[in-house]
Amino acid sequence: MAEGVLLPRTVPAAPDGPIGVSGKTYRPDVDGLRAIAVTSVVMYHAGLQLFRGGFVGVDIFFVISGYLIGGHVYRDVRRGKFSLAEFYRLRAKRILPALFAVLLFCYVASILLLSSTEMKSFAQFALATLGSASNVLAWLKTGYFNVTAEFHPLLMTWSLGVEEQFYVIFPLCMMFFGRARRGRVIWATLVITLLSLGLSVYGVHTSPTPTFYLLPTRAWELSVGILLALYETDRAPEALYLQGRRANITGPVGLALLAIGVCVCNEVSPFSGVAVALAVAGAAMLIASPGSVVNRLLLSSRPFAFVGLISYSWYLWHWPLLSFARIVADRPIPLAEGIGIGVISLPLAWASYRFIEQPFRQSDLSAGKLLRRYALASCVLAIPALLLLKAQGWPGRFPG
Repeated sequence: MAEGVLLPRTVPAAPDGPIGVSGKTYRPDVDGLRAIAVTSVVMYHAGLQLFRGGFVGVDIFFVISGYLIGGHVYRDVRRGKFSLAEFYRLRAKRILPALFAVLLFCYVASILLLSSTEMKSFAQFALATLGSASNVLAWLKTGYFNVTAEFHPLLMTWSLGVEEQFYVIFPLCMMFFGRARRGRVIWATLVITLLSLGLSVYGVHTSPTPTFYLLPTRAWELSVGILLALYETDRAPEALYLQGRRANITGPVGLALLAIGVCVCNEVSPFSGVAVALAVAGAAMLIASPGSVVNRLLLSSRPFAFVGLISYSWYLWHWPLLSFARIVADRPIPLAEGIGIGVISLPLAWASYRFIEQPFRQSDLSAGKLLRRYALASCVLAIPALLLLKAQGWPGRFPG
């Protein structure tokens, strides 16, 4: 990511809440870790040099998502309680309402602000977003750290594409192999992790764009979180987590690794290189150290946990606002303006969380009925994009 080029790499949609050994214990420190990730990404996109490596926030979130999703699915499979329909019901309630709201906003803003050429590109991204393939479209349309990246209002959804493809493959794998002995599942996951990591390290030098955007070269980050979840399943807390002095070593070290990745490394480093390795290792160490002073006093504090809870909505809203501001200005926007937009999008994220995410997550509709409704809503939201493509971006919108 060259200076001034803002390529969104962040908050994947996460599960309904952090979990502990039992799958029921809320861990506010995991939400605090989310807060570090999303703040790093937002401030990086705003142009704040202190967060010159803030793009690694997405890698932190991939670890968190692998840990949470991996834990939920593996425990339910082992207990014979896993339902694919119920899994997708929960994911749809968590991801789609806020995403649909942002997409509606972007439709209106695009009609008012974008040229016909820009509108056609936006319509393509809207369709790809609804089809969980925006990362594939980004690979085909947007080069690695391409200077045009900041002019795509929906480009942030590439990371959702990675997550949603993961949601298709991982549960199916667990349904087939999750009932095997845990040791075998851990070894199989470790092999996949190493293969994906090796492919990522190789691909960043030979095929950087698909390596950046596609699931096979991102899977190792998710798998690190899955390995943590596999290890902790059915273990008592006192026999599981790092305790006492060990936790008070690994916790601060993990935080330091995150700080180095976010504040010292920069976009010149290959994304699968030092910065990402530090971020992934730091996130894993913090997840494994809930008893550390860092986790208990910092990450679990109310401000950190609050930002973590609204992190998904903050990610969704901040990038389109920054993108449209740059499109209107037709130039790099001043730092103060970028930070201001990032800050303004925070209360907007809270409103999205409070009035969109939370009410829809309370739905008790059956899986079949709820999924049919969201599928219908997706089809309806695809209609404007199809019409805009048919109209070649609607060039007649503007007089003269």
